[in-house]
Order: sequence, then C-alpha cells, then structure tokens
Amino acid sequence: MIQEITSYDIENILNEPSKMILIDFYMPYGCGPCDIMYKVLSDYSEKNNHDHLLFKIDATNEENTSLCLEFGIRQVPTLLLFKNGKVIDKSAGKITMDELIAFIEKHEKK
Repeated sequence: MIQEITSYDIENILNEPSKMILIDFYMPYGCGPCDIMYKVLSDYSEKNNHDHLLFKIDATNEENTSLCLEFGIRQVPTLLLFKNGKVIDKSAGKITMDELIAFIEKHEKK
C-alpha cells in the first residue's frame, strides 16, 4: 500500500531504522506519467514481498514546497529512495515495473 504523506510526516518516516523508503513525488491531476507511475508502484506493492515502505507526496501542495526544494524535485513523477534518513538514489520520470525492481534491488544488498 502506498501512503500519502506531507512535509509534516517526513521526519518521522525517514527515521525508520533499517528500512528503505521509497517516496513518489507526483502531481494528482493532469499528469499521465504520474498516473502510470502510481499504477506501477501499486502493482509492485501488491505483488512483491518487500522490506521497505512506499509513500507518495503531492508536489503541487503548498505544504510540500519546501520538500520539493530540499530534494531538488524539478519534474514529476520523481522517485527518491532513502536509507537511514538519506537519499541513496533518485529517478525522474515514469519507469516500468522492471526498471522499478532494478532501481530498488540494486540497493537491497548494500
């Protein structure tokens, strides 16, 4: 399941020890690539037994402007992968299921 969060939630979430955290910065309306990315993430969440957490952040919400600036979000969708509170990888634009799996798995063994 992908949970919607805001800038108010992120500090507690990023402090989750020993779990990778994937955050999708998206636009809720009028973004075809965002809709496709959400479907890929939803399918991934349902089909894979993973030891990481999935979240999404509305990049158009004024509450989240500081997060977009902090993490250099210049386009949507953008995925950020965190471990131990730090960004360990970033992917801008929509990606396929296979690309998503590779994006995550290359960091699982580290």
